[in-house]
Amino acid sequence: MRSRPSGRNGPSASTKGAEKKCGSSLNLSIRRRVGSEATGHCESRTLPQGANPRYVLTNLEGRAQALYDEIYCARGEMENRIKEQQLGLFSDRTSCHAWWANQFRLLLSSLGYVLLETLRRLGLNGTQLARAQVGTIRLRLLKIGAVITRNTRRVRLWLSSSFPLQQLFCSCLVHFYG
Repeated sequence: MRSRPSGRNGPSASTKGAEKKCGSSLNLSIRRRVGSEATGHCESRTLPQGANPRYVLTNLEGRAQALYDEIYCARGEMENRIKEQQLGLFSDRTSCHAWWANQFRLLLSSLGYVLLETLRRLGLNGTQLARAQVGTIRLRLLKIGAVITRNTRRVRLWLSSSFPLQQLFCSCLVHFYG
């Protein structure tokens, strides 16, 4: 029976002694500071128990509040956008066996996210859906019952007359097509 390579199920017998030596003499003297004056301004939420203070451990130079607002909150916002794409546009659905097929699915999802972000930024600015997630925009604004007619010169979309966001849809079209 062959033994498994080290690293998969823990260290091998030959590296256990080295870990013990390194563990006892590990130098943890890297200078870090706690930005304790950063009090959660990303989303100003006040819990029923009072304020919601945040503590960020960092080795970056600068004012604690500026580091929290400009770096920490921006990182959290980026993680929210990635999660929004995964959940709202199914970019985590890579169930094909072939790598290229999964890559193409991810590319289509990313293209859809860029289009919906552009729609949100330009067409929905100042409306009720200006801060909506892409799943909500897709569900409420783009999933519309329509009849498509085609002749030699043009393709027409006949949208439902009972669509509740008809004016908003038309104003988005005006923003893009003038």
